[in-house]
Amino acid sequence: MIDLVLCGALLALGVLATSDAEVGSSGVLDTLVMPFVVLPLLLRGRAPLLAAAAFAAGAVISGVPTFDQLRCGLAMPVALLILYSLGARAPLREAVGGLLLVLAGLLFIGYTDVVLEGDGVGFATFAFPLCAGTWWAGRVVGSRDAVAAELQTRSLALERQREQTARMAVEVERTRLATDLDVAARARLHTMIALAEPARPPARTRRARRSHGSRGRAGRRSTRCARCWACCAATSAERARPGRPWPSSRGSSPRPAAAGATWPSRSTESGARCR
Repeated sequence: MIDLVLCGALLALGVLATSDAEVGSSGVLDTLVMPFVVLPLLLRGRAPLLAAAAFAAGAVISGVPTFDQLRCGLAMPVALLILYSLGARAPLREAVGGLLLVLAGLLFIGYTDVVLEGDGVGFATFAFPLCAGTWWAGRVVGSRDAVAAELQTRSLALERQREQTARMAVEVERTRLATDLDVAARARLHTMIALAEPARPPARTRRARRSHGSRGRAGRRSTRCARCWACCAATSAERARPGRPWPSSRGSSPRPAAAGATWPSRSTESGARCR
């Protein structure tokens, strides 16, 4: 929008200048060729190098019919604005190429402008340092803008890194708290299970009880075996009394007991059973 307003203002000034008979312009022809010098200003924001090339071409086209047209008063501000944008926004190689194109267009205007009367060297002596200074100022401003943009990018990256670090710290803290709670819950659960289980004696006590039980069973077995031996001895003594008959077999008559015969002893059988 600003460039469009500037173009309109410059064209209005050009029309006023060409309508003045004292300037010595050719009038209508100068008015018709002025847009070729002014309109490249609209391209400086999007494509500065293209604007510089269009300015150089417009400088040549505007002077072709008679090579004596009035346009230097409009060409200088347009050239300065294009050079500033070229130095601030274009890379170094494109900026240098655009500077050479603009200077060439101004040199052609210096030799073909009606006001300068062919004094191209004098015009170049005045215009070239001014154009170079404007171009260099654009380079300085562009480098500062690039540094500022880089710093802003780095600050945004650092901010994102801080946010990511903060999120990671929160996640680590959550994991630590969950682990602590799990350990505490497991410890309480083990304690509750231990309290709920019936009390069991230690292994040493269980071994002692088993050993005591074995000795008690052995003692009871020995006592039982002693009573069995005593019973067997009494039975043998009773059977050894004289005059007692032998036991008869099933279905046969009893035999008379012989003198000195005794009942068979069952001590051996009882002893073996007790053992």
